[in-house]
Amino acid sequence: MTTALSALRPMVARRIPFEAFYSSTTTSAGTVDSLVDTSLKNYPDGFWDDGFVRLDGGTYTTVVKRVKSHAQSTGVIAPLASWAGAPGSAVAYSLYNPYSPDQIDQAIKDAVREAYPSLCRRIEYKDFVLGSRLLNGSFEDWTASNADNWTKGSNVEDTQETTIVWHGASSCKLVATGAATYYQSISATIATLLEDCGVTFYAWVWADTASIIRLYITDGDGTTYGDYHTGSSRWELLSVTRTVNNTMTRVGFQMSGAETCYVDDAHTEGGPSLYEYGLSSTFANERVEVDMQDDATLPEGPYTPIHPSRYDIITLTAGTKVLRFKELRTSGYHLRVRGMAYLETLTTDASTVLIDEPETGLLVEQAIALLLRRRPEGQTTMDEATRMQWMQITEGRIAQLKRERAFPQTRTARGSSW
Repeated sequence: MTTALSALRPMVARRIPFEAFYSSTTTSAGTVDSLVDTSLKNYPDGFWDDGFVRLDGGTYTTVVKRVKSHAQSTGVIAPLASWAGAPGSAVAYSLYNPYSPDQIDQAIKDAVREAYPSLCRRIEYKDFVLGSRLLNGSFEDWTASNADNWTKGSNVEDTQETTIVWHGASSCKLVATGAATYYQSISATIATLLEDCGVTFYAWVWADTASIIRLYITDGDGTTYGDYHTGSSRWELLSVTRTVNNTMTRVGFQMSGAETCYVDDAHTEGGPSLYEYGLSSTFANERVEVDMQDDATLPEGPYTPIHPSRYDIITLTAGTKVLRFKELRTSGYHLRVRGMAYLETLTTDASTVLIDEPETGLLVEQAIALLLRRRPEGQTTMDEATRMQWMQITEGRIAQLKRERAFPQTRTARGSSW
């Protein structure tokens, strides 16, 4: 479950000590200097003076104005500064006093960081294959409708498949209308490393027709092809090996005719040992856990933990992180890297964090604690002793929630929990 900033704001506003909050819709069209709602006649004259009005709908949604005056007799709110246009009828709005909605929003955004690591995302990657030089060999990453880092030759289309899958959350569905190739180009840097090396390209392939799809490796001297899939309507591990005597240019799949096939978990072995694997910058360095697959033919494990003394998590320039092993690990096996990251950044009303009750309760209390440390905008009337008392109460609630609730919230990078 997710919770949007637009939902968190009223949660916080309703629980802030001393805060008056009301949300409704206008009952008739106002002017650039008035908002009209007959329900505001339930509040005494001047109740919302010096507070804040936020338009939550209509043409000028999200606009916040300081309240100049509130008239009970007419149910009219007059802003201190005019709107660019008149709020219409049936337009959603909300009122705040003394904390402004912008202050509340900022406190919620800051609370996302303050509550870490009690509130965090648990992220998980199982896409690394030890020793492999390929990018997105797991076919988990797609931009628009194409698999990242892979290239379509003529007569073939690729789509992300989530039902017929060997490993992870998705595979690549290839639909050919004739003889076709689907491949990944090898960068000049990797090609230099693999010169004069024996390289094996592996991939799991599903096909229901024999002799329709096979793997290949191409370098400056030519191409080597592997054996065809048997057409068993099952996943089969295909491979091809070539000694690269000239610059390696690509690895890929060759389809010999019109057919639909599925490919997944593509990886390479061979060349200099690989000790480093790039991590997302969202990974926090603390509490990273690294496991290694016990059996390469069992995509979902079991996995065996690698002791933290065997690797380092290193932050490079611009926040880039790498997992660096201190010793060579066996090639061909998947790694599972699990760690923590901050909750999602809230930038707009529609922005969401992947939490629901009871986790939202902690985030709300954390935001209130931050607000109580900060004076309302332009206000100096709050009694200091009472404010300090409420701060202590709120901090106590936060401590209790952290003890009682099953934090942190868990989530993988692909959407399931662990």
